[in-house]
Amino acid sequence: NKVNPSYTVTVYVNDGPQNAYERVAAATNALHRSGSGSALLGQNGHVFVQLSNGSITTYLGFYGDQPSQGGPIRIEPYLAERGWHVKKTYPISSSGYHAAFQIAERWNTDGRHWATTHNCGDFAEAVVRAAGVDLVGLPCGVWAGHRPGLWAAYLRRTGGQSRR
Repeated sequence: NKVNPSYTVTVYVNDGPQNAYERVAAATNALHRSGSGSALLGQNGHVFVQLSNGSITTYLGFYGDQPSQGGPIRIEPYLAERGWHVKKTYPISSSGYHAAFQIAERWNTDGRHWATTHNCGDFAEAVVRAAGVDLVGLPCGVWAGHRPGLWAAYLRRTGGQSRR
């Protein structure tokens, strides 16, 4: 399982709105997108991953069971362009790359829907760990799994690149 510099996994975090104006805009956008009253999604931020083999790059995020919005796992390159506050790239092996895709494909096949302990941050953790990355010190919230704010703080503390 030799690390190949062509193979990478990147964690992107939008740690949520930072002021009152951003919070109102995020809640409005989330309500408009979901149509189901899930304004908290926009309030809490989002964690998603990028998997690359040097030729093909795929961005994946978990949204729970929202079939009308594209399903629970979505490919989301537009967020990588402007929808993040901090990111970190890890080199991985070819086998780690394939293992990460396998776990992403199996995620949410257990019938569990989005929950505070089964969310986008937990999805990112599963994919990154499957890729072979040791996330030493990644905090877990008591009631909210690996939520975006915890991921953002972790990435900043461990050398992530910040947009702010």
